[in-house]
Amino acid sequence: MRDTGLVSSRLRVRRGSGGQRTHLTGPGAAPQRRWYAERLWVPATWWLVAAFLVVSVWFAFAVVVGSTWALLPAAVAAAVAAGLLLGYGRLLIGVDNAQLVVGRARLPFAAVESVEILSRRQAEALRGPAADARAHLVLRPYLRAAVLLVLDDRRDATPYWYVATRRPGELAAALERAGAGVARRSPPEPPGWRGGFAGGDAGVPPQHGDGARRSGATEA
Repeated sequence: MRDTGLVSSRLRVRRGSGGQRTHLTGPGAAPQRRWYAERLWVPATWWLVAAFLVVSVWFAFAVVVGSTWALLPAAVAAAVAAGLLLGYGRLLIGVDNAQLVVGRARLPFAAVESVEILSRRQAEALRGPAADARAHLVLRPYLRAAVLLVLDDRRDATPYWYVATRRPGELAAALERAGAGVARRSPPEPPGWRGGFAGGDAGVPPQHGDGARRSGATEA
């Protein structure tokens, strides 16, 4: 929470019904319930590759300067690898009462028309040739499942958000519970799917909004 300097607020956290975390900020503030939270950590195989590279660095230096002195560059390599992997995987996806939070990006539920759990084929299409250049894409190369949020905001040209996740069903259910007017749909294939979405071109979800402002860039 950002402190404006005008009112000092204190964050209190308590458990809400159903085990969800409820945040209260300041006196008389409305509770903000966190319906969902997920970090997109890198898989274990990436750590194994990083460990192999660190050992390779140690071995390369050990041949030249000896095994003891080689520990220093190996430690530096380990710190760099850990920092990169943790930084890349720490992206947080969260759902509260009013919005979807992905890293520093925010999507209010008022702008969401529908939420869909993508099949593997649909997700692959929207990561590739069917992707809209105006869309907000949250991608991780090790995640194949995703949720699609189709937008209907006349002030925003962004047609949809593509959000990669390990738990698409849970994320869509949390969005359904938290967002007024957000309907979750998860058919095996959306109606009219022929390599695309109903009402749109092949592989392209329906387009909404005619403004010029983007809601956010692709999450790295």
